[in-house]
Amino acid sequence: VEQPWPEQPGRVGLPGAHVTSVVRDKRGRLWVSYYGAGVRVIEPQPGGAVRVRRIGHNQGLRNNAANALLLDADGNAWVSTDSGILRIDGDTLTATLLQQANGVGLLPYWTASAGTTPRGDLLFGGDGLTIVHPSEFQPSRFKAPIMLTAQDGQPISPMGITLGPSLRSLQVGFALLD
Repeated sequence: VEQPWPEQPGRVGLPGAHVTSVVRDKRGRLWVSYYGAGVRVIEPQPGGAVRVRRIGHNQGLRNNAANALLLDADGNAWVSTDSGILRIDGDTLTATLLQQANGVGLLPYWTASAGTTPRGDLLFGGDGLTIVHPSEFQPSRFKAPIMLTAQDGQPISPMGITLGPSLRSLQVGFALLD
């Protein structure tokens, strides 16, 4: 028994944390999810070496809490978390967190509570059952502008704000324009 590819300072490896899923994809990569340590993708390299890549808090996996991981037919990973469902693009490893606004409303999800239907739909269990239809996923491309407003709701000039020497505080509101 061994712990392969341990994490070391300056090197991504496999942590000694609670493993929730281990899945091999069509490319031969091994996906390992951890509760409290995120997701690792282990990619075989020439000569028997491996490359370990981490998907964690900085990539959108809040609290690094990966409860279960499934792969869809296109090789994308879907991870149930305490904050929603995270989709990880199988090519770029870019993560997209889906939450209540995206139809994910049964939080939190439970560790290792996941499965796949014969049609390829993904099932995640928590306080109920969430069914994900991966073929219908469309990432949001909407980028709402943010506008600074004064206390009375009027827009603040993009030229900036000038404060006099006697002003000791500043209160600014902002609005996301949709």
